[in-house]
Amino acid sequence: MNLAQRSQQIFASIQAQGKRSIREIAAAIGIAKSSVHRHSLALWRRNQYPESLLWEGESGHKWLRLLVWAVVYVFGIKHGIGNQALSEFFHLVRLERHIGVSPTAIDGLRVRMEQQILSYQAEQQQQLQQAQTVVEICAGADETFFEQVVLVLLDLPSGYIFVESQANDRRYETWLSRVQQSFGQAVEVKYLVSDRATALVKLALVGLGCRSIPDLFHALRDLGKQIGPSLGRQLTQLDKQLSQANAFVAQLPSAGKQSQAQQRKIAQLRTEYDNIQSTQAAYRTTMQQLSMCVHPFAIDGTGFQTATQVIASLEQHLQTFATLFHDSHLPSLQTSLDKFTAQMPAIASVVNTWWTWVFHSLSPEQLCPITNNWLLTRLLPVVYWQQQVDKTKSPVLKQAYQSAYTQAQRLYCHDPFTSTLSTESLQHWWDWGEWMVSKFQRTSSPVEGRNGYLSRLHHGARGLSAHRLQVLTVIHNFDLKRTNGSTAAERLFKRQFPDLFAYIVEHMGELPRPRKARKSTRFKMPVPQAVPA
Repeated sequence: MNLAQRSQQIFASIQAQGKRSIREIAAAIGIAKSSVHRHSLALWRRNQYPESLLWEGESGHKWLRLLVWAVVYVFGIKHGIGNQALSEFFHLVRLERHIGVSPTAIDGLRVRMEQQILSYQAEQQQQLQQAQTVVEICAGADETFFEQVVLVLLDLPSGYIFVESQANDRRYETWLSRVQQSFGQAVEVKYLVSDRATALVKLALVGLGCRSIPDLFHALRDLGKQIGPSLGRQLTQLDKQLSQANAFVAQLPSAGKQSQAQQRKIAQLRTEYDNIQSTQAAYRTTMQQLSMCVHPFAIDGTGFQTATQVIASLEQHLQTFATLFHDSHLPSLQTSLDKFTAQMPAIASVVNTWWTWVFHSLSPEQLCPITNNWLLTRLLPVVYWQQQVDKTKSPVLKQAYQSAYTQAQRLYCHDPFTSTLSTESLQHWWDWGEWMVSKFQRTSSPVEGRNGYLSRLHHGARGLSAHRLQVLTVIHNFDLKRTNGSTAAERLFKRQFPDLFAYIVEHMGELPRPRKARKSTRFKMPVPQAVPA
C-alpha cells in the first residue's frame, strides 16, 4: 500500500467516526492523536466545496484520476494545449485543493504519460517481432517542412505510419536509412505512391524494389493550376465590366439619351461571359473524366480494364483538353500537357500492379475457374464501386460511381453462382474483397492529411520536437480510430491490441499532491534618504 492509498484509508476512517473527539478517533482507528489532527485539518482544508466529498471515496478518487489523465492525454498531448491552459481549467472546476494542478505539476504528468506511451509501443513492437508477421503494403510518402524536414511514410489503406521523423535533408540516402530502420524483414512494399521527387522515385525503384506510382491528385493539379485560375479571373473581370456597363446604361433613359454602342458592348460582354462559362464547365468535366479513367474497372460497366486501356482513355480526354484550350493564351499549357503525358504510363501502371496483387492473393486458394471468374467479374466490381461511392465527396463523381455500383450490384445479385454459396462463404469472400479493394490507391491523400495535422500542432505549440513527434506517431497508430472503431495497427496487422489509454491509466500511478503556492514577494518602493542642506 502506497502513501496515497494509506492516506485515503485514514481519511475514510476519520469520516466514518462522525463527530467524536480526536482522542476517541485515535483510539478507534489505532493511530496517534497528532496524526488524527493533521489528517482532519487536511480533510477540512480540501472539502471547501459541495462536491469535494465526492473525491474522498474510492470510486470518486478513481474517477478523478481518470478525468485528469484524459484531460492531459486528449488536450495536452493529442491537441497541443499548453500546461498553463490546462492548469486554468483544473482551477475552474475547483480541483486545486485535491490534486496538484500547477503548470509545473501538469508538465510532470505530461512527461510521465509520454514515457508510458513509448513503453506501450516498445511492448507491442516486441510482440510483433516475436510473431514474425509479414505484411504487404502499398505505401505513400512525402515531406513537410518546419524547422527541419519531417519525412512521412505510411501504409495508405490502413494509415499505419512506418516513418515519421525529423531529418536535415530529404535525399535518397536519408529516406533509405529511415525506411530500413522501420521496416526490418516483415514488410513487403508492393508499390509506392508519391509526387515526382527524385529521391522518392529512386526509393521505390532502387531502395524498395517496387513500382513508383505518380500521385494522381498532384498530376491533375499540375495540369489544371494554370487553366482553372485563369478562367476564374477572366469571369471575374467580365462580370465587373458587365455590372459597370449596365449601371451606365440604366442612367441614360433618365437623361433622355440612348446609346446603341453601349447596348452592343453589353451584348458582346455577355457573349464572352457565356463562352468562358461554357469553357469552364467543359474544363471541369474533362478533369473529372481524367480522374474517372484511372480505375481497375471501367466506369461504364463494361468490365475490368488494363493499363493499356487506361492510357488510351487518358489520351482521348487529354486530346479533348488540348483542343479546348488550343486558342487560349496560356504559355505554360503545353508544358503542363507534356508533363502529364509523360506520367500517364506510370499512373496507369497502378492498375496492372493491383491486378497482379489480386492474382497473387488468389493463387494459394487453388480455386475452380467458375469461382475465380465470379470473384474477378462479380464480387470485386461491386465491392470496389461501393467503396468509391462511400469515399468521394464530389457530387458529379458520386453520381457516376453510384451508377457503376448499381450496375455491378445487379450483375452480382443476378449471377446464379452467387445463390449457390453459403452465408459464411459469401462473408468470407466479401471480407477478402474489401481488403483487396483497399489496396488500390491512386493518391497519397493520407500522407497529406497527416502533414496538415502536424502543421497545425507545430504552429499551435510553437514547435515540434523529435520526442513529441515519436509520441504522436504511437497515438496515430494505436489510438486514433475510424468510424468502425479500428485503429491503424489493427487494420494493418489483423489483430487486436490493448487499449492505449487504458494502459496509460493502469501505469501512471497516483496524482500529484496539492501544494500551497508560495506568495510572491512584494517589492517596496525605495525611499530616498534626506540629504542635509
